[in-house]
Amino acid sequence: VTICSGLSVPISLTALGSNLSYAWSNGSTGSSVTLSTTGTYIATITGTCGKFVTSSVQVNVVPITALDQILPPIATICSGLSLPITLSAVGSNINYAWSNGISGPSVTLSASGTYIATITGACGKFVTSPVQVSVINCTSDLSLSKISSVKVFPNPSYGSFEISAAGAFTAEIYNALGLLIGKTSGDSGSVQVAIPNKGVYILKISSSEGLETKKIVVE
Repeated sequence: VTICSGLSVPISLTALGSNLSYAWSNGSTGSSVTLSTTGTYIATITGTCGKFVTSSVQVNVVPITALDQILPPIATICSGLSLPITLSAVGSNINYAWSNGISGPSVTLSASGTYIATITGACGKFVTSPVQVSVINCTSDLSLSKISSVKVFPNPSYGSFEISAAGAFTAEIYNALGLLIGKTSGDSGSVQVAIPNKGVYILKISSSEGLETKKIVVE
């Protein structure tokens, strides 16, 4: 017998004889029992003229269909790159259907839009919260001029960079997948930025002067 988590299965016995008593393997007594946990159950029926042991009943409890992770509500990626997402759900007989027509637990997103996944299983259906993907141009912006005063040093570094510019600016950091991993801002002067993991990153700095994009390396 397979049941969903939170539910139960009632079992009632009918026996012949006199002075009957019932003893279940889970400690219950009486001709009826309600089972709600996974296990193997038997009942021993005792009467005036002997004893009878029932065949076993195997109960399997299946989790309610659900997602056991948190998806990012907003993801910003660089044009030409993609965002891989792999879902991990609990339940039985799980199937995945994405709003862009993809089936399966994994999807690779490379276009701006809002995406959701519907997860169905033996014990219900679960719809994920939406993921809003924005694709931006991380390497150039023809409508803006370069910022001649911007400096980033040292580069490469061991994870600590100093960003300086002549005026107020905003800096965004993208990883190799094009995902926005950090954002900071500063007035005229410099700010410190720390990136703990080794790799190659894109630094996008914007101000009233224009836009500057630099590749930075953490060794």
